[in-house]
Amino acid sequence: MRISKYPHTGYRIAPITLKCILDKRIPKQLRGTAYPANAKLYELDESSWDKLPAKTCKKLSEIIIAEVNSALNYKRTALRQINLLHLLKGKEIHDLELEVRTYTDFPEA
Repeated sequence: MRISKYPHTGYRIAPITLKCILDKRIPKQLRGTAYPANAKLYELDESSWDKLPAKTCKKLSEIIIAEVNSALNYKRTALRQINLLHLLKGKEIHDLELEVRTYTDFPEA
């Protein structure tokens, strides 16, 4: 399995699990008329690829990366409190489309 690069065309731009750190408005110059003025970064789902040009989606993903990097430095407590277990409700681990390197980080059952 090859390592894929973020963002993935047609998939959420903003991971829903990072909602607590992506609670900032989408910059006006990037949201255009596709989103209301009060739209937040965490709202950038898979439909964003249909609403906005691919180049804009990639710029928004760069903003999300910057926000996450900032959070790693300043919001470590918020990141530790993110509950990922709800992602597995009704799913198998392979449904998450994780990369091989991620599987090696899971403890053995």
